[in-house]
Amino acid sequence: MLKHLTLALTVGFSLNAANEESQAPAYGFGGPEVLKLDWGTRSMNVRDFNGDGLNDIAVVNNDLSKVEILYQLAAEDSDVAQETKKQVSDDRWEPDFEDARYRRESVSVGFPIFDMVVGDLNSDGLADLVYTAREMPVTVRYQSEDGQWNDSDEFDGFEPVGWTDSMVVADLDGDEREDLLLIAADALRVFRQNAAGQLEQPELFYITGENPYNMMVHDVTGDGLVDVLYVTSSGKQSLALRVQLPDGGFGPERRFIFERPVRRISVLPQTDPEAALEFVSIDSRTGILQFFEIQVLDSEARLSDFGKVQPEIYPIVKKGRLPTRYVQTDLNGDGEQDLVASNP
Repeated sequence: MLKHLTLALTVGFSLNAANEESQAPAYGFGGPEVLKLDWGTRSMNVRDFNGDGLNDIAVVNNDLSKVEILYQLAAEDSDVAQETKKQVSDDRWEPDFEDARYRRESVSVGFPIFDMVVGDLNSDGLADLVYTAREMPVTVRYQSEDGQWNDSDEFDGFEPVGWTDSMVVADLDGDEREDLLLIAADALRVFRQNAAGQLEQPELFYITGENPYNMMVHDVTGDGLVDVLYVTSSGKQSLALRVQLPDGGFGPERRFIFERPVRRISVLPQTDPEAALEFVSIDSRTGILQFFEIQVLDSEARLSDFGKVQPEIYPIVKKGRLPTRYVQTDLNGDGEQDLVASNP
């Protein structure tokens, strides 16, 4: 049987085009709640940090080199805690009041941050902070029961990318412990959380292409295991898929090439858990939205099918001057030829 994946485009439309005769149900929004942030803010994360059942917000404030945590207040507490604040600026727009139901606290960092994610990375039931920076590739700040952030772990030995969407926190193997995935210019790094609630040294899965970004973790193939997707460039932009293997590793890259550059890709909410995932991308040049699926197809091996098959890309990283050597042999006795590559 020949098994391959294909990218199926379903529909596209422009962000600037409005269909006045649309039959979609009407919806609306209430008035805004305003909370002033500095202009160097990035990496917004939503999570219940203090266990009160209300979602809080954590953002990076690179103007002040710190992380700001905005604790949501219950409705009965908001009137007492909030004060109206006037803002005046001649050269840029700023809100002239601040009335959102949040209490602001900060976590000092001391240098600019590239990206930040939130997760329980020591299995104590509390949300922790993970951020990347030039000064230290990865820092994990653990929250204590009294809401302090004094304990930390650091991981180095590589250079992180300087933009957001380079990290994801997810339970990869279904052990109810959250793991950390990070993509850099050379490799996908997987920091697994062990039974003691500690992050282990990363497993490396090398990548191809340049400027990886927009990393996502979803079960694309429907086998119950989450897979990794990211966008890289090698001439043209591609959506790369790494399927998770039953033993917990990740397979080779499968690349889906875009004819036009994309700004961002997201997964649409699913109403049917059995249906294939639907993706939406934004065209960088026109703002057009394109909706597509990655379909898993099975068919008998025919010559006409080979044009549809994505090649399996196994990145080989050369670390020395000597050439890489390849040997083909049956390593596990299953009757299939395997490939061994030496890396001097």
